[in-house]
Amino acid sequence: MNRKTWSLLCVVLMVVGIAGCGVMMVDSGSPKASSAGGGSGAYTHVIVGDTDYYRNSPSQSSPSDGSFVKGTKVTLVRKAGSYSLVRSVDGVEAYVSTGSIRAAN
Repeated sequence: MNRKTWSLLCVVLMVVGIAGCGVMMVDSGSPKASSAGGGSGAYTHVIVGDTDYYRNSPSQSSPSDGSFVKGTKVTLVRKAGSYSLVRSVDGVEAYVSTGSIRAAN
């Protein structure tokens, strides 16, 4: 690889790294996942099957921080590629696979 290509690659990796910092989130402090149908409050989506969640980023490079059970009511905060940031009615804010949620009826 020549010097110009190497420099361009380094710049691209730095930009991607900095942009990735924008998806970090603040820990909500609640270690419990919502139970199916539990809690009260507004929600927009439902977990369609038992699924792992990740509090800090939509990555599986480390063990999951917990799991939601099928039927857990959540609010969609934002989509992040193949993952979505959700907040359960119990206050757990975490990333889950977008395929593991569906819009509430």
